[in-house]
Amino acid sequence: MDKKMLLIINPVAGRKLIQKMILPVVRRFMDAGYLVSLCVTGKKKEATELVRQHGAGVDLIVAAGGDGTLNEAVAGIIYEGLDVPVGYLPCGTVNVFAAAQGIPTEILAAAEAVAGGTVRSVDLGSFNDRFFTTSASFGAFTRASYSTDQELKNHLGYGAYILDSANDLSKLRTWPVRMELDGTPLEGEYIFGSISNTQSIVGVIHFPPALVDVCDGKFEVLLVKKPQTLTDWQQIIYALLSKDYNSSPLITLRQASHILVDNPEDLIWSLDGEGSEPSGRIEIQALPGALHLQL
Repeated sequence: MDKKMLLIINPVAGRKLIQKMILPVVRRFMDAGYLVSLCVTGKKKEATELVRQHGAGVDLIVAAGGDGTLNEAVAGIIYEGLDVPVGYLPCGTVNVFAAAQGIPTEILAAAEAVAGGTVRSVDLGSFNDRFFTTSASFGAFTRASYSTDQELKNHLGYGAYILDSANDLSKLRTWPVRMELDGTPLEGEYIFGSISNTQSIVGVIHFPPALVDVCDGKFEVLLVKKPQTLTDWQQIIYALLSKDYNSSPLITLRQASHILVDNPEDLIWSLDGEGSEPSGRIEIQALPGALHLQL
């Protein structure tokens, strides 16, 4: 008996390569014994609704798009309480999740990995009533991940983020944020903050491989205070490039599983590259092994 697959594609993700590759992708899944139901997104958050409408009773849900498309599909699985694994065909501009999980970036190779793969469980993050697979971040450089024009991303790839981020630097501001990291208070004026379960954030910030374990039930929490002098800037840049985050007093790096944030009302976070709704109080929690990934 054929296994049932729900395949959700975002046709405008990245350079729109999935539009050219969809037939061989479907053929590969059919050859692996899957009966494929194909759905195409046309607007933000539609992948979540497609999973909620069509995900019951399938053996595998596959998201073909960027990290945001995967995020939406995973949210639908969690909201509906479905016990079904998810596969990912990375078709976006940066594909942070694919890099973190060792998923091939070539579409047919990724389909091959999913078709013949096994299921493994990795941690997921909850952010109030939403979720993230790699990171929740705010401040400098993060706005570009969800505000950069899609056509610009399609033409310039990662360079589009660099161009858009340059505009952020010209209007750099600090955010007064209070947090509790597993009950320990932390407070400051920050230009950037991230809570992540990945070795790389938007391809700019990298963590030492030995620090990050996607199955340990902990997040890496990185906070950067505003530099006041050229020396401060040099320290921050050196710390980011060398991954020696203890070299600058303006950088805080901790690990935590449960985080409470008193958030400025106008501060918008980026969840896997998608903007969040403004919120004055945020609860972020690691959900150990909640994401069942077929690879």
